[in-house]
Amino acid sequence: MLVDALVITVAYLLAWTIQFKILDKISGFLFGDYMLMLIPLVPGYLLLYTAFGMYTTKSVRRKRVEFEKIVQANTLGLGLFMMAMFLLRWNTEFTNNFSRMVLFYFYAINIVLEAIARNCIRITLRQLRKKGFNQKHMILVGYSRAAEEYIDRIKANPEWGYEIMGILDDNVEQGMKYRGVQVFGRTEEIEEVLERAKPDEIAITLGLSEYSKL
Repeated sequence: MLVDALVITVAYLLAWTIQFKILDKISGFLFGDYMLMLIPLVPGYLLLYTAFGMYTTKSVRRKRVEFEKIVQANTLGLGLFMMAMFLLRWNTEFTNNFSRMVLFYFYAINIVLEAIARNCIRITLRQLRKKGFNQKHMILVGYSRAAEEYIDRIKANPEWGYEIMGILDDNVEQGMKYRGVQVFGRTEEIEEVLERAKPDEIAITLGLSEYSKL
């Protein structure tokens, strides 16, 4: 959120700079008047990003999906800003002097900077996870072919940041391991295991014949 607040502020400053410094346009508003708009703009956009689920885990989210959320949130933000300007049409000083082009420049710049910032965060977290940091610990319930495929995918993608603590199963002997992941209890012990191990996540990998245990 702090990174996003900074990106929003920088994007807005760049939009103002393009309109009034690079293009040398004239405005009835002073620089300070434009900067006051950041007071509602920053928290408003952070609320939009929260509503669009942009602060959930990045471990397995596709970059395309995240970019779509950035575009959707910013498009809605632009729409809400334009609606607010329409509702404030009685305030002729504001509606006549505030440059709409600043808003459109901000829209485009903010999308680009948000995408760049989040990709940088994604790369940084991926490198940390590869080194064993920022891990999510999980257990599997049920040993099956699905469990083996799940473990294979986790092992093949360390950048996802998952560490499997073990497997609960009723059909194989405790202590048996698959790629270093051990069966360490029975499914009926799940409540005790959750209390003791406190995993971040659980994956249900029961065989089809055992789905009655769900």
